[in-house]
Amino acid sequence: MPKAVSWTEEEGPEALSELVLSRFGLPVVVKAVSHGASLGVRPARTRQQLHDALRDVRREYGELFVEEFINGREFSVPILRLDGEDVALPVTEIVIRTEFNDFATKYSGDLHEMTVPARLDAATTLAIQQAALGTHQALGCWGFSRVDIMLGDDGVPVVLEINTIPGMTPHSILPMSAAAMGLDYPRLVERMLCSAYDRHAL
Repeated sequence: MPKAVSWTEEEGPEALSELVLSRFGLPVVVKAVSHGASLGVRPARTRQQLHDALRDVRREYGELFVEEFINGREFSVPILRLDGEDVALPVTEIVIRTEFNDFATKYSGDLHEMTVPARLDAATTLAIQQAALGTHQALGCWGFSRVDIMLGDDGVPVVLEINTIPGMTPHSILPMSAAAMGLDYPRLVERMLCSAYDRHAL
């Protein structure tokens, strides 16, 4: 995972800025704790941008944390329980045409594209899937989830977050990834529902 520091009530933006700079420098990403879809997420490449992002995100979204910026390629891996086992579905690569994958980029069709399965060699694909599967299981998730991962310039998968209620629109990653392995939307939903019975039986 990326290195990160959290805001505490005792710290103002100046104190947190200095802590971030001493821990891992710039650039960084400021993130709201309790939002999704990249709402409350701001990159900061200068000291002033960091100070402004801390102030603005805190004011609008409340609790926040700051993590180091991981430079590399972005991927997402759904996990689905199939026949009594957690399975990592085909890896999706997210390619953006802006500097940062914010809310506007995610939901503007002209600014990003998703490729599934991702164009990766077998070893890298397996490493990313294992990181996603391990995250799902370590956190005690059940049935399904979606894990977002950066592949750093050093080739090491870095887990950004896990989505326990992933999107289910026709253009969402979980349905697209399931379709890539031959599981259509109705059968995907059926498998998701069946996982609840599977858990009840344990």
